Amino acid sequence: MRDVLKDLYQGEKGSVTLLFLVILLALTFFGALVMDIGLYYFTRARLSRAADAAVLAGVQQLPGDAYGARVLALDYVELNGFPREAAQVSITEANKRIEVQIEQEVPFSLGQIFGVGSKVAQARAAAVVGSVKSITGAVPFGVEQHNFEYGKQYILKQGAGQAGSYKGNFGALALGGKGAANYLANLINGFPGEIEIGDVIETEPGNMSGPTTQGVSYRINQDPQATWENHSKDSPRIIKVPVVQYIDKQGRSTVKVVGFAAFFLEGVGGSGHNNYVVGRFLKMMVSNNDGSIDESGGAGTDFGVYSYKLVI
Repeated sequence: MRDVLKDLYQGEKGSVTLLFLVILLALTFFGALVMDIGLYYFTRARLSRAADAAVLAGVQQLPGDAYGARVLALDYVELNGFPREAAQVSITEANKRIEVQIEQEVPFSLGQIFGVGSKVAQARAAAVVGSVKSITGAVPFGVEQHNFEYGKQYILKQGAGQAGSYKGNFGALALGGKGAANYLANLINGFPGEIEIGDVIETEPGNMSGPTTQGVSYRINQDPQATWENHSKDSPRIIKVPVVQYIDKQGRSTVKVVGFAAFFLEGVGGSGHNNYVVGRFLKMMVSNNDGSIDESGGAGTDFGVYSYKLVI
C-alpha cells in the first residue's frame, strides 16, 4: 500500500511540474505580447502629443510666415524626442492650415516569432487660422474700415477737422458704459467684455482729451523702449480695436463692428478738440478660442487679428 501511494505522489509531482512550466510559458508569452502592444500604443501616444505640440507652435506664425511656421513645427517635433526627418509638415489653404504627420517604427519582441518584427506608429494633427469673430480686451477706439498696410502709421482717434471725425465724434467708443471714467478704465485695462462682429456700439462723443492722454501715456510708459518692430507679444503698447462702420455721424451715435485690428501705440498729441492718437498697424495671433474664427478666408472681416483651432 505504501509503494502505491509513493508512485501516485511522484506522478502527481511530475504533473504539477509540467503544469507549472506550461503556466510559466503562457505568462511569458502574454507578458511579451503585452509589452509589444504596450510599447506600440505608448509610442503612438507620444507621437500624438508631439504632433499636437508642433502644430500649435507652427500655427502661431500663420498666415504671414509659412517658412517660420514649418521650422518652428519641426523644432517642437525635436523637442518632443523625435528626429525632424520623422515628420512631414504641410501648409495649405493660402497659409491658413498647417498639418503635421509623424511616424516611428516600433520593434517587437514576440512578434518576431510570427514574422512581424516591427510596426510603424503614426500620428497626425492639424490646425487652421482665421480672422477672429470676437475679442475681449479691446480699447475704446473705433477705427474705420480700411485696407490697412503692415507697419503703416494710422490715426486711431482723431482731432477736430481730421479725416474720420464726425460732428462731435472723434473715434472714441462707449464700451460697457458711458462717461470719462469708464472710457479711461477701458483704455488702460482693455474692455473686459466680449465684442463680436455685427455688434452695434454707441460712440463716446467729445474729444475726451484728458482721459485719452492719460490712458495712452500710461500704456506707453509701461514699455517706453519698445518699438513697433521690436516689442514683446504682451507689450501694453499693443492694442486691439474694433474696426467699424458709422451708422449715425452726429452727436452720440452708433457704429457697427465689422472686424478687429491691432496697432502699436506710437503716441498721443494735441490738446482739447485737437487731441489725437497714432499707432502702427500690426498683424497678430490672439489666444485660442474654439468657434471664434472665420475659416471662410473672406477679406471682408480680415483685418490682421487671427486665432486658430485644432481640426480633424
